[in-house]
Amino acid sequence: MQFLAYAGRRLAAAWRDLGPLRPIALASAVLPTVGALLLLARLDLVADAFAGLGPGLATVVCTGAIAVAVALLLLPPSFAAVATGFGLGASAAVPVAVVGLAGAAWLGRKWVWPQLAAPWFAFMAPRPRVVEVRRLCPGTGHAGAIQVAMVRGGARVPFAVGTLLFTAAGTPVGCVVAGSALAALPLATFAAAVGALWRSWRAGADPGAGPWLQLAAGAAAVTGFAVAARRRCARSAAA
Repeated sequence: MQFLAYAGRRLAAAWRDLGPLRPIALASAVLPTVGALLLLARLDLVADAFAGLGPGLATVVCTGAIAVAVALLLLPPSFAAVATGFGLGASAAVPVAVVGLAGAAWLGRKWVWPQLAAPWFAFMAPRPRVVEVRRLCPGTGHAGAIQVAMVRGGARVPFAVGTLLFTAAGTPVGCVVAGSALAALPLATFAAAVGALWRSWRAGADPGAGPWLQLAAGAAAVTGFAVAARRRCARSAAA
């Protein structure tokens, strides 16, 4: 009981500390989960719709849908990539998911979060996470993109909230987009394979060796990237 009381006090203090950002915190916790559950219940319909569109148009529609849904907190990036693998197949889904998540970063950094009122950004400017992002991502060009990718890989915040932090820190749009694409590649490789294998399992079909090899490669890439990103963020914090 004492632990629960302590945890409750910490949660209440964290909630008060969020100030005007409480609606965003609540939305980032609830909306992606609800969206994932709704899409989960309709995956077969989505896959059939993509099949009816044809490969080219399905790729365009799926890329745009990922960008909009993730940018607006309607889907978590991982499940968006799983659904893409379910609908398009393991290998075809990887570039679609990566470009879609890069598009989500662009929409969020360029259009969605800049619409917040100026007092919100004034409240966020001195916040520890914004200060840390500003310190970890001072570069531009290729260096800035790599710094953004490392923060994406090492941070424990939702994708759209990370984009909000980059917006508040003033990280260049191009760095946010390119870095988000780099960080999305391991995740997309793994999650797309999960989606493709899931569809094969539900259909009782043999997926072949390709999706399994992609799954193993994606798991290794996700693990290696996360470890490298967290070590780099830790070294930067200690410097």
